[in-house]
Amino acid sequence: MNEISLPELVRMYPMLRVDAPSCDFAFAHLDYENQISVFQYPCRFNGYLVVICLEGEIAIHLNLQSFVLKKQMVFFCGPGSIIQFTKPEGSTGRTRFYVAALSDNLVQEMARDSLKLYNNSKALYGDPFMWLEDKDFTTLIRYNEVLDRLLDSGVTEMKDALLSLISSVMCFLRSFWRQKHLGQIVDQTVHSPRAQAMVDRFINLVTEHHMTEHYLAFYAAKLGITPKYLSKLVRDVTGRSAPEWIDSFLVLEAKNMLKYSNMAIKEIVYKMHFPDQSSFYKFFKLHTGMIPSDYRKS
Repeated sequence: MNEISLPELVRMYPMLRVDAPSCDFAFAHLDYENQISVFQYPCRFNGYLVVICLEGEIAIHLNLQSFVLKKQMVFFCGPGSIIQFTKPEGSTGRTRFYVAALSDNLVQEMARDSLKLYNNSKALYGDPFMWLEDKDFTTLIRYNEVLDRLLDSGVTEMKDALLSLISSVMCFLRSFWRQKHLGQIVDQTVHSPRAQAMVDRFINLVTEHHMTEHYLAFYAAKLGITPKYLSKLVRDVTGRSAPEWIDSFLVLEAKNMLKYSNMAIKEIVYKMHFPDQSSFYKFFKLHTGMIPSDYRKS
């Protein structure tokens, strides 16, 4: 499976508008039928991706879950996600959408308040879409038009201008995100910024190290806190335990390699740092109800 960075994405899609020379942000108005190639196959993107559907519909397979993006819907995903775009079965007609790609560095530079849209990891990983009413969708499109003109302007302080505009877009979308998930997620105002930041760092570390580090002690040590305290923070903020997060990434990785690679199972066991094939089989069956060989055939 390909792993794609933002600069690599820009090279693959020459039509992307980019904040040269830093290449921390790229933006384009794309047509599925003529301009999508990279994401037609599963790949891992190491930045943030926002997709806004303007016309038609597109199936987005995110971390082996499938969603259909339709007109006036907005999709989000974060670093390390496995993504694939396809046309839904039976879908006809043209599909157009805006795509914005942001590097992790750019996102970290934004004001904290403007990033609350991304901060509830439980909601984002499980339900990365929202639909906007006509007037709100029109406002979002106007933002995109301003963004397009800003990239054309050649202004000397491009990065600062982009940060301000993107922060404004995120603030605009955040209220709709909260309305959608009202009553479904833990209220973010209950948690201190430090707790939320610690959980965000934990998720980022799991994204980076889950293939080799399967136990909570490693992540707690990286964060400079005890495993017990980290476990409490993660459950309080996300509603899931820290081991559940680690295991979910491992299961996703195993499913991806079983479905989209030709590696023998013993190679997957070695690559994922399981002690032996028996322990990998037990782990996989516990979480999926199937043994790896049967999942590969399914």
